[in-house]
Amino acid sequence: MTRYGVIIGQARPSFYEFNIADPAVRPVNYEYVQIELEEQAPGGPRRVQVLGQVKSLFSRHPFYDQRTTPSAVWKQHELGVGDELMQIIASVKILGYIHEEHGRREVRRPRSPPLPGTPVYRAEDALLGELFNLGEEHIPLDVGHLLHRGNIPVPISGRELHRHAAILSMTRYGKSYFAGRIIEELLRQGASILTIDAHGDYANMTQGPDGGLHDFFHDKVTVYRPESAEQFEAPHAKPLRISVSGIGFAELRALARVSGSLQTILLRKAIRKAQSENPMYTLDDIILQLEEEMKDAKADQQERIARIVMRLEDLS
Repeated sequence: MTRYGVIIGQARPSFYEFNIADPAVRPVNYEYVQIELEEQAPGGPRRVQVLGQVKSLFSRHPFYDQRTTPSAVWKQHELGVGDELMQIIASVKILGYIHEEHGRREVRRPRSPPLPGTPVYRAEDALLGELFNLGEEHIPLDVGHLLHRGNIPVPISGRELHRHAAILSMTRYGKSYFAGRIIEELLRQGASILTIDAHGDYANMTQGPDGGLHDFFHDKVTVYRPESAEQFEAPHAKPLRISVSGIGFAELRALARVSGSLQTILLRKAIRKAQSENPMYTLDDIILQLEEEMKDAKADQQERIARIVMRLEDLS
């Protein structure tokens, strides 16, 4: 294992700092490190391999601080003061160790702090693989890999997505791409997904990186396009039409912006007549019933019916 340095200063069960021995061999931010720690257990103390993640790095030199002027630095260089006293300090957040008991595996936080002087090593790939591994019962979705370890995949649990989930980050930080990766992996698992794709981010999932049909997704995606949406022509795109008979009265009333009580009564009456003649009635059937009602209506009633007809025609 690559040894980075030793723990210095005060350490806690959740945090420690270590001094890097060789500046040429040092971790970067978010790199994973490991230490050996003695953890108290019911059967007595035992040694465990504890993983941590580097959260920050800073360097310092006893001769170069905020009060040191550039001229003083040049003079010290002339006198032969080198970088032997340079220190690079890394701050580490402790993630935990892998505990197995009764066939179950979990990550536990240590309850004891690491001791100053404890060696700090670059985390082994095998240990990281154990940390991020998910059993098949979790429906692992392969969505990426570690930033500094391309050979270590980082799956997420498909079972954890059965309720509410949110992808949160700043603008242009890859939310849509990450959601696309989740969709792809769920499709590979045989899931059916309904996506409201306002920006058309996933309309071309049938294509591969070269622009041709994707070997797997070419027949797995159907795009339903409302007539008012931006034009999108593709073999897997179909027009989206909502059956009037398939929605409730409240929804149709809201879409047509019918709010008055008398207009509501007239619309409900027309729908019931249209439904009695044809269970799969359309907007035209409702309009026809309203026009029939208009023939024998008084002037003020005709005006109300005309407004309803106009708003229904706007929907067609």
